[in-house]
Amino acid sequence: MGSSKSSINQSVDATPSCVYDKYPKADAAQYKKIALANVKTLQMVSIDRILGYLGGNWKSTWDTALAGNSPFGQDYVDSILAAYNGSYTPSDFSRLGPEDRFQVAVNTLVSAIEANLRTTQRSEPKLRWMDSHKKTIRSSSGTDRKPDGAFLVGGAGTNDDWAHIVLAVEVKRESVSSKDGVLRGQLIWNFTDMARDQPRRFMLGLSVSGQGELHAYLCTPNSIFCSRIGSIPAPSNGVVPSAEQVWAVKFFTLVYWQLPLDYGFLVPQHLGIQSPFKLREIPGYVLGSVRSIFNNATITLLRNDASGGRRHDITGPRSWVYGVGVCSAKGGPPAQRILKFHWHSPGKSEARVHSKVRQLGVPYVPELLHSAAINGDHDRDGGVVGEVLLMENAGESVSSVFEESSSLPGFRIADIFAGYAHTLLAAAEGDRSVFVLHRDISTNNLMVRGGSTPFVIDWGCGLIVNNDEDRIAAATAMVGTAVYMSIRVLQGSRNRSLIDDLESLFLVLVHCLWRKYGKPTDRFDALWQGNLNKDQVLGTRMLWLGSKAMFIKGMGLSNCPSELERLATGLYDCLFPADIDNYSIIEKLEDPRLNKVNAAKLLAVFETAIGGSSTTTRSFMAKMKCLSGLREFVDKCRLSDDKESNTGRSAQASSSKKRKSESNTSGSNPKKPFRP
Repeated sequence: MGSSKSSINQSVDATPSCVYDKYPKADAAQYKKIALANVKTLQMVSIDRILGYLGGNWKSTWDTALAGNSPFGQDYVDSILAAYNGSYTPSDFSRLGPEDRFQVAVNTLVSAIEANLRTTQRSEPKLRWMDSHKKTIRSSSGTDRKPDGAFLVGGAGTNDDWAHIVLAVEVKRESVSSKDGVLRGQLIWNFTDMARDQPRRFMLGLSVSGQGELHAYLCTPNSIFCSRIGSIPAPSNGVVPSAEQVWAVKFFTLVYWQLPLDYGFLVPQHLGIQSPFKLREIPGYVLGSVRSIFNNATITLLRNDASGGRRHDITGPRSWVYGVGVCSAKGGPPAQRILKFHWHSPGKSEARVHSKVRQLGVPYVPELLHSAAINGDHDRDGGVVGEVLLMENAGESVSSVFEESSSLPGFRIADIFAGYAHTLLAAAEGDRSVFVLHRDISTNNLMVRGGSTPFVIDWGCGLIVNNDEDRIAAATAMVGTAVYMSIRVLQGSRNRSLIDDLESLFLVLVHCLWRKYGKPTDRFDALWQGNLNKDQVLGTRMLWLGSKAMFIKGMGLSNCPSELERLATGLYDCLFPADIDNYSIIEKLEDPRLNKVNAAKLLAVFETAIGGSSTTTRSFMAKMKCLSGLREFVDKCRLSDDKESNTGRSAQASSSKKRKSESNTSGSNPKKPFRP
């Protein structure tokens, strides 16, 4: 009965390398591909581990069921099986095909349990079953799919859609095992569709395969866990059910008892659904106005869908971003704000990192108006924490300025990227005792408001580091979005620095340029659409960025504004110096570019890109708001270094240099990489 044990890996905090919101079509080949991509994510564990993650009530109720105590006593099991055998006879079972017979068995068994609950509780169950193997359910991605069955949020006013599905079921014929790639791929795709429209802490699934074997699946932010439960009973005339068949009856009953107490996501209070979370006032997916704990303000969703974040991913932090209007108690028109909700591992608070960069005076970081934590009902095996942040409106993704509808000239876009560079430099500069690395720069996390003001958001993967003179941090896990990860991170290096964030910024720029001005190729399509694993991304990137000539040829840009082309090639020259080959970058213990890249060089790249024309005037350059801010930052850094050259900092630097000298093959003293 699921006795296998496996330790649960809680160290995975990275956005996965496979993107699941662009499945081409739902067929067996695609399901097998999905299963293969997640083979290391799925673990066989005991049912106790799964129930322990879901919470103490699940485990204690299951123990009650196994002990045969009320309401799971023998009389209850006998009544359910009597109703089941009365509706589904052995002749019916033998007459049906190998897959249909267990489809009907599940439908009949669940219907018997629902009927019993209506009689004993004198009300409709708060969980309802839907036989969906012939019913198309459209996901928010536009894909039409048919899970074999689904449990949905009960009660009136709930739709038959993925947003209301809380447990999806797949049924296979006797010749198919629980390890079948198509079966597992279907389950994983079910989890993806369930996660699109709801801020879920977990997703649940069941499979029936082989001789009616019943397996339970739990998808958490860290892994997908699987456990054998029992067996679906075949219809019989007076045959005593086996222990595994009794366990199946009790487990389905457990689902009806426990899921309505915790569907795994935040829900609007007006739906009348119970929730163990404290912020019941925050809406999940329903358009409407609700009272908020945030200074007694009223928050109204401006649109019905969540956008941004990592809500589509199977593992990794899950986040949902809503555009909201906020009206204060004093009245007045609503102010546009961003409401973000996400689940994360303990100790990975985005609000803490966001507050720190604001405290450090880092520019172009939206104001954090309010934040609050939500603790779910979970044990120590897989604990996650919910967090809600209300932020200043940051506008649209940076990719919007490259759309056909955007009339921004190239020098304005280059100025916006100067703002992003300023943010990353200032965060890594920090103050005397602390600095911050973002570690997940991507198109989703770089925003533009009003076509001119840049913002860097989503500091949930950020790292606050204390007392390191050279601004180098040791990371315990691979963090970031694979297509924008630096080559050192892709290679597996655990040393992180500003260079990695800047390389990600460079990749965002060239991705946007290639998408608008580049020449489509199969290799680049696969790279940017997330169809490659991290090793394939690294191999493709190493070839493409191996030389400046290969970089330019690979981009294949035409009609690209000269300012943006100069910016892309200038950043390439800065981040991939001709005297350092890519293999040296990934093979050395510490990044050899640390002694090559500094704020002054980056400033020169942006100044050359924006002011490269001979007709450019001084007054024109002065109008570049972000570039001017970056120039002031660089000047202040120079002054601070001059003033502090004879202070106690030199003693810290001496200690740091001694530590680095073993890996410094050139023999020269390492320079402060982020201070010009």
